[in-house]
Amino acid sequence: MPRGLRIFLIIITSLFTIIAIGIAILWFSPILRGSLPDTSINFNPKSLETKSHPSSTEVNTVQPPIIFPTSESILPTLTTESAETVEPDQSQNTPTEVKTKQSSAPPLSQTPVCKGPEELTFLVVVLDERIQADAIRLVRVDFINSTVSVLSIPRDFYVPIVDMGAYKITEGRINATYGYGETLLGRGKGIISLRDNLTYNFDVSFDHYLVLHLADIANYIDEVGGVDIFLDRPVSDGRSNFSQGNHHFDGETAVVFMRMRLYDDDFARVRRQTMILKAFLQKAILELNPIEQTQMVFRVLMDRIIQTDLSIKDNTPLVCLSRTLDPDKVTFFEVEKSMYRSFTTPAGANVLIPNETVVPFIQKIMDGSYNQ
Repeated sequence: MPRGLRIFLIIITSLFTIIAIGIAILWFSPILRGSLPDTSINFNPKSLETKSHPSSTEVNTVQPPIIFPTSESILPTLTTESAETVEPDQSQNTPTEVKTKQSSAPPLSQTPVCKGPEELTFLVVVLDERIQADAIRLVRVDFINSTVSVLSIPRDFYVPIVDMGAYKITEGRINATYGYGETLLGRGKGIISLRDNLTYNFDVSFDHYLVLHLADIANYIDEVGGVDIFLDRPVSDGRSNFSQGNHHFDGETAVVFMRMRLYDDDFARVRRQTMILKAFLQKAILELNPIEQTQMVFRVLMDRIIQTDLSIKDNTPLVCLSRTLDPDKVTFFEVEKSMYRSFTTPAGANVLIPNETVVPFIQKIMDGSYNQ
């Protein structure tokens, strides 16, 4: 073989080898951020023990040297003298309750569809402008039954905070832990802090995570041409007003609707978020063709604002499932009112204290055994 041809073949072989290695790395590796590190923080059943109030000896309320950008970021201790039980106001109009019935039928097949795993679980977080978690959702995708379960974790759950002892923060809202991590521990540590505190307080774990900003939500709603919802009663917060009847929302209006809260409680806000999410999924599943669905998934993966540890390999079965998923098999769950109690802190912040029934409720949803 001529020397020149031999050199040419070596170069071509090396080039193809480099390309193959690059494709393999891209296929198996997270595109936007590495996987979460292992944690030694374990679930603490005592964190949800029923108490009349957190003991003043258990909480150090000294302000940290770096103040998270919200006036209620460091919540003081609740005491029997200053804490007042506050029941959510049920007199205001809120959208219809979300149906949470889960099919109890046995799986039709034990073979996962789309060459996926039996299940995948996710933590989905939507951030507001203060880097707090405006929405926290746990998602379970069942590739055997072709179902999706979406559980909302109340952002106002007031819990022990397990990883901020160095900053004298030992209790607070669960949604503030993301901001604590980013502000006090360093960029990229918010999702780790939120993960650790969810694990410690609710014994929950997940395979992957997805962190979006409210602006991302608006953009992707616009990308599918907006969403359509029906309100069975008017909704208002004094600034924005939505009449009874059918509405078509663009992304900006949908975000305004999702964030309304003034005249009702956080659970009504969760239901409004769920209405928008259901409407978005309905359009993405039923109206986008397979090429458009695939393009949207890859735009999410390549969006530098969005944080996720999903790889292309992880997304392939998800994209496949989205093409055949029945929207009626996407079930949304809320924490029931019997699973928490309400308090007002001395600073005037309304918070929710979860009780011991929350953990088994979450576990049943995340392992697929919940039936109603």
